Amino acid sequence: MFNQIRSTLLLKACASAVLLSLVAVHAAHADTIVYKYTGPNGVTVYSQVLPENHPPGEVTTITIKSLPVEQQRAALRMLDAMQRETDTRIEKQRSKLDEADRNINDAISKLQHAEAGLQSGSVPTGADRIGKVGGGTRLRESYFQRVEKLQRAVDKAKLELEQAYRQRNNLR
Repeated sequence: MFNQIRSTLLLKACASAVLLSLVAVHAAHADTIVYKYTGPNGVTVYSQVLPENHPPGEVTTITIKSLPVEQQRAALRMLDAMQRETDTRIEKQRSKLDEADRNINDAISKLQHAEAGLQSGSVPTGADRIGKVGGGTRLRESYFQRVEKLQRAVDKAKLELEQAYRQRNNLR
């Protein structure tokens, strides 16, 4: 008997909570304004954004409260679907921007690595020198080839970084 009373009370509490949440969702959308106007191609348009190019007399303002109950429910479903679609688009954009930022960070690391390689590789070592008659030395051709290769790596890394920045900026 006690378990039956307890489960009945629990069921009523759950039902009250669900009803309260539905009322809260409805109240949140109840003041939503929808604008109705005729678009440039003659089609009737419903939008939450007031059109800029239409005179005020050509735009009808509709609130969800003013609609019949069935249309209120349909409008609320439509608004919820639009919100979910907007949230999905925003999340996709955020994901693309995050990926673009990772690409920039990778390109920065590559550039730093290439510049460090150029800096350390451009210092001549004893093996890079050729002795000359009379005590002087000159640098071997292999030294110049190595420095040129390291400089190309730096130039390539700079181009990759510029491209990564361009790709991210195109997303904005």
